[in-house]
Formats: sequence, structure tokens, C-alpha cells
Amino acid sequence: MEKSVIYDLDTEDGIRQIGIEAVQQLIPGTHVYATGVFRLSEGETDLGDIVFDDHMHEWEYTCMGNLTHREAKKVARFIKHNLKRKWRSRELKQKTPSSGGIAHPPLF
Repeated sequence: MEKSVIYDLDTEDGIRQIGIEAVQQLIPGTHVYATGVFRLSEGETDLGDIVFDDHMHEWEYTCMGNLTHREAKKVARFIKHNLKRKWRSRELKQKTPSSGGIAHPPLF
């Protein structure tokens, strides 16, 4: 993970500052990095991940944290509309080495 973005999540209990980081992790048994995975945190507390499909149309929340479905939906919408462009543009710039090396993961 390279950089964290803070999202001010407006809830019934007030504003929560949610950290969002793109996860860069190898898919087991391959030299390919998983994309569309975003780790959520609040301070030092891990809130789980939001995982998007390849086209960032559908998403899933791992429910490891204490976000409601409605709150997770707000965060997913923020990621889709504000981070998608940065994430995808870097992903498209990545080139897989023809020498069989490992391609660098997309960063945001």
C-alpha cells in the first residue's frame, strides 16, 4: 500500500474519518496482483476491505469492522467515483515484462 485517503463518513453518530488504502497483493500461485481491493481503517482500527469486481460496478464489504451496510455503501460510492480514475489510469500504464518478471502493481 502506498498512500491513504481519508474519507469523512457522515453517520447518525457524527463524522467518522475512514482511511482508505489500495491493497497490492499477489494472487496466490501467480505473478498477478489483485486489483479493486481497498482496506478500510479508522485510526488504528481495521474495518475490513471493500472489494470491487473488474469493472468496479459491484462491490462487497468483508464486514470485519463495525460499518453498517449503508455506511459501507457510502464508502464504496466514494471510492468508485473519486479513486477509480486514479487507480485505473495507473493500472493501464503498467506493463508486464516480456522477460517473465513480475509486473508492478497499480498504485493510487
